[in-house]
Amino acid sequence: MISPHFIRTMVMSMLLTVAFGSLCSCISEDTGNCIQYSVRTRLVDRNGKLLPDSIATQSVAYIFRNGKYVYSVPVSSDGTYHVFFNGCDNTCMTVFGNRNISGFELSKLSIGDDMNTIAVKIASLEQAQDSLLHSRLYYGNVTLSNITPDSADYPVTLPMYDNLSRLHVILNNVESLLGTGKYSVKISGLYSEFTYGGIVTGDSRECNLDMTHLADGSYRSGVVSTLPSDSPLTITLYKDGEAIRTVNTDYAGNPITTSGGEEKAIVINAGATYTNTQVMPWGDFVSQQAQL
Repeated sequence: MISPHFIRTMVMSMLLTVAFGSLCSCISEDTGNCIQYSVRTRLVDRNGKLLPDSIATQSVAYIFRNGKYVYSVPVSSDGTYHVFFNGCDNTCMTVFGNRNISGFELSKLSIGDDMNTIAVKIASLEQAQDSLLHSRLYYGNVTLSNITPDSADYPVTLPMYDNLSRLHVILNNVESLLGTGKYSVKISGLYSEFTYGGIVTGDSRECNLDMTHLADGSYRSGVVSTLPSDSPLTITLYKDGEAIRTVNTDYAGNPITTSGGEEKAIVINAGATYTNTQVMPWGDFVSQQAQL
């Protein structure tokens, strides 16, 4: 025989379950328990300076609950994304902004996909360089919190940063040492996948580029677009297919790394028994060249 105490306990447990489910439900904007976030994105550089919205296009926000994809939200006519939050689940919103999407492969999302597994990929580090030359990959992610807003519509500004890094390799003084020839460069330690959770991932890859002989006797590679990583790069220089120099640090012994939204010049000054490598912003290098 079931005791009255057991019955009361079960009934109370069911009532609490129903009540909690009601508090956490969020089906539409008519649900009183929902918080509506109105998220407006802003493109910014690494110093926080606002950039024109025309730099990159964006049309969809991706919503993840407890790390899993649930649905997408289109941008509204006023340029905001309207997201309803139930106040219970760990909910994140991810937005990508890009210019010239042809160099990227975007994963087709299915409900339940993990935000730290699915990724935007650079199609091919070598084949995609022409299409990536003027591309940008802006990214923003915000976690929606359980707040008590002053109104039913809670405004949020989401900064978005460019996550592509651009590299140039310049080789000086090599002709006086080794003479003219076909010079090329291999950059190793590059990454080409960026998850919806904001993690650079994938296998370490390399990119091979020919170098152009300039009038001042130096050699210069084309620009390489890649994703940022704290892992050091390795630069291998070749003459007529034979490796002649390998560097992975600058003149002070610091590893050569990449940062999102930055364009760098890797200047390699070759000596008979040494290699002096400087890493500087591309703009600074261009300014120095203009003063010569």
